[in-house]
Formats: sequence, C-alpha cells, structure tokens
Amino acid sequence: GGIDLSIVSNATLSAVFASLTMYKYLEVAGENPSSFMVILIIAAVCAVSGLILGLFNGFLVSVIGIPAILATLGTMKLFDGLSTVLSGGQALRNYPSVVARIGNEAFLGIPISFYIFVAVCIAAVIIMKKTRLGKAIYLYGVSPKVSRYSGLNNVATVIKTYALCGLFAGIAGLIIMSRFNSIKVGYGNSYQLLTVLVCVLGGVHPNGGKGEALSVIFSVLLLQCIASGFNILGFSNYVRNIIYGLVLIGVMVASAVYPTIRAKRQFNKERKARIAANA
Repeated sequence: GGIDLSIVSNATLSAVFASLTMYKYLEVAGENPSSFMVILIIAAVCAVSGLILGLFNGFLVSVIGIPAILATLGTMKLFDGLSTVLSGGQALRNYPSVVARIGNEAFLGIPISFYIFVAVCIAAVIIMKKTRLGKAIYLYGVSPKVSRYSGLNNVATVIKTYALCGLFAGIAGLIIMSRFNSIKVGYGNSYQLLTVLVCVLGGVHPNGGKGEALSVIFSVLLLQCIASGFNILGFSNYVRNIIYGLVLIGVMVASAVYPTIRAKRQFNKERKARIAANA
C-alpha cells in the first residue's frame, strides 16, 4: 500500500555517484583503464547507492512515520537537488566506450540490458513467492495491524521493501547512463508515470496486499509493445502521455467499479435462488 515517487531521482543520483567514482578511477588508472574495473565500479556504486537511498526512504516512512507519498516526494526533490549540485547542472559524459556497451550492445543476438531485466525479474518473483520477506510484504499490505499481531516486524518489512526498491532503481540508473552514455537530472522522468501504469495494469492494488510480480512483468512487456506501436504510428510524446494517463484512470475506475458490480450480480443471483427455493 506504499509508494515511492523518488525512483527516477534515485536512479539519476546513483548514476551520478557512479560517474564521479569512475572519473576518480580513470584519473588514477591513466591512459590504460581496465574495462572490467570500469564496469565493476559503476555497477557496484549504482547498486549500493540505490540501496542506501532506498534505506533512507524506508527509515523516513517506517521509523519517523512520514506518509510514504510525502516522504518520497521530499526525497525526490532532495535527490534531484544533490544530482544537480554534484553534476554542476550539466550532463556527465565522456565515458569509456565499455560503458555504452551495457545498454546498447547485444550478446548472442539479445541486448545485454534484457539479460539484466530477466535477472531482476527472476529475483523479484523469487522474493515475492518464495521468501519470508515476500509473505510479510503481502500481509503488511493487507493489514499492518494483523501483520504486527502475527509477530512480524513491520518496521523491518517496510525498510527492506524500500531498500529493494532503491536497489532496483540503482540498477535502472546503470542502464540509463549506459543507454545515453551520459547522465543528467531529468533523464528518465517519463518513466515515473509508466511505472505506476505498469503496476496498475499488472494487478497491483493501490491499497496493498494484492498483486503478482509475474503479472507486472507481463505488464511491462505489454506496455513495451504498445510503445513500439506508438513509434510506428508516429505518436508524439505528448499524445503518449495523454493516452497513458487515460489508460491509468480507466483501469483505476474499472478496478473500483467492477467489484461493486460483481457483488450486486452475486446478490441478485442469490436472491433469485432463494425466491425459486421458496416458490
């Protein structure tokens, strides 16, 4: 039932940290930097930075008690501000060529970024389906009070959830900086709406407790197919945002109205059965 509005800002700031760390390594390495070390540095820094920023969100929500939407709205602006200050408001670029390979080259005919996507999907499914944390997340989403009386540590559950969200955002930051071969505040802002849309289309209930990781994965693939169709039809980004917004509202309206309609149908069906039995 929570939300994280800072994911794009988290991804950007993680990539900025990775870029600055890589620059320091390049200064030390001189003219012959190790491609393996470059990849290791940016991957590690992005993942660790995203995780730490996610932990900070979890701390604000669970320990301090700030509503998730307000806490992550605040950290979104905080992360954007830090990214702007650290980058001087300019795009960080001039990366070694190996950086661009992560997001733009293929291995065995399949993009490297897709391998990363599959690995993250498998991890998400395993966490939600097979681990104690996944079950705790569902139970907390259904009812924090029931979760607490069941002996679960709600604070730890929320912190771990936001930490995972931050980790995945850091990985996204790695792909963004590789795809563009640079990083700047504002990269990836269009994904904020798409993330919410993907989750809603994948059956994640806004109030928590319902949703399957696998359904969200299929929702990502479906939305990518739709986006490809928009490219073929030549839709502008403005038209896409209108369509995405209408789809999001439509799905939310349907999810709110359908249970009421189903309940009424069930009630009428049972009433007819009782009338027939009495007759």
